[in-house]
Amino acid sequence: MLRKAGFSVIEAGDGTAAVDAIRTHQPSLAILFLDITIPGVPSSVVFEEANRLIPGICVIGTSAYSEAVAAVSLNGRIEHFTRKSYRVRDFMDMVRDSLPLRT
Repeated sequence: MLRKAGFSVIEAGDGTAAVDAIRTHQPSLAILFLDITIPGVPSSVVFEEANRLIPGICVIGTSAYSEAVAAVSLNGRIEHFTRKSYRVRDFMDMVRDSLPLRT
């Protein structure tokens, strides 16, 4: 759905691939859409690595669990969250609202 809306997307099948993708593509990343329960490297490690390499990156967490449970997984540092299953329109609005302003 993001590609159809004109966004560039880099996908990762698990946490290990996500960390590799962040390291490889860090200059071009603006938003990280992170499932809280992923195989491989845990989401907390992916979150930490993204914030270490790209200070201020917008992280949108998602989970079938509540936002409170997701916040615990990320050590209480979740700013944007959408609970599964989410409506496409709501998700796209969150992405657009989270993008840094370009001048």
